Amino acid sequence: MLTIKDLTVKFPSRFGDFTAIQDVDMTIKPGEIHGLVGESGAGKSTVGAAVIGLLQAPGYVANGQLTLGDTNLRELTPAQAHDLRGDRISMIFQDPQTSLNPLMTVEDQLIETIQAHADVSEKAARKRAVDLLEEIGIKNAAQRIKAYPHQFSGGMRQRVVIALAISTDPELIIADEPTTALDVAVQSQVLDLIQRLAKERQIAFMLITHDIGVIAQVADRVTVMRKGQVIETGDTAQVLGAPQHPYTQALMDAVPPLDRKIDRFRVPAEDDTAPSQGNAAEQWLLEGQQHDLTGLSLQNLTVRFASPRTSLFHKPPPMWLWTTSH
Repeated sequence: MLTIKDLTVKFPSRFGDFTAIQDVDMTIKPGEIHGLVGESGAGKSTVGAAVIGLLQAPGYVANGQLTLGDTNLRELTPAQAHDLRGDRISMIFQDPQTSLNPLMTVEDQLIETIQAHADVSEKAARKRAVDLLEEIGIKNAAQRIKAYPHQFSGGMRQRVVIALAISTDPELIIADEPTTALDVAVQSQVLDLIQRLAKERQIAFMLITHDIGVIAQVADRVTVMRKGQVIETGDTAQVLGAPQHPYTQALMDAVPPLDRKIDRFRVPAEDDTAPSQGNAAEQWLLEGQQHDLTGLSLQNLTVRFASPRTSLFHKPPPMWLWTTSH
């Protein structure tokens, strides 16, 4: 389905070209959820933006192959790339608020998207829109479709964004942190929906996230990135269960275990082999292993709130909440 080989993306500046990602390789098959994981700034979102052709200027693809099926994505004209977006490749962003027009009903937005990519009547587009809302688990879809985005909860809005993404039957969906803004219960529901859509519709998913738990729950394969390069890739069970690279091992050590209490998390090092002394946060963690950081002292602390005025000419009396002298 999607093949990425030796992908390098650069951003020119007055100090020279900054290499955001370098020599990235990845393949995603139909119906597969491929997790792309790494810390902030690792280059995960840049890979997705390069694939869909939405690199922020002045960024550009300096080298590499991007192939969707038999289509060379790097050879497309701007018009062809525009037609491909939404038709064969869709994207789900982190915050559904930024993906939905607050001035349009969910119905209008779905109908507009469907008619932009298919020659169908408004009546047929509306029926498809209602069917999509039912497919993604929104009850009373025929009535709820008339609502505006602000009349839906955060989880329901993300479902609507997913409905928009699948409305054109794409081959690939790039999901960039699709559950970060959701609580744990709703996050699980959305991930279950993504997993079901991948299986039933045979859609390939590139799931970009920093959350190891999300990868463990739904991803078939995973690629770990750091500083713009691929660190490790393979089946999810193998990479998470028996990571080979020290950085991946450090990431797994940073996941809180459920069966025991630990004093300190392992700090990923700059050279991936030894604890780093490079910044204040890591230095604090290292010092904490040798010093007692559990002490807390309070002296003469008072907290109060002002009560409402009883008249225009009298100062409102203070309302004491609590006070302590030690």
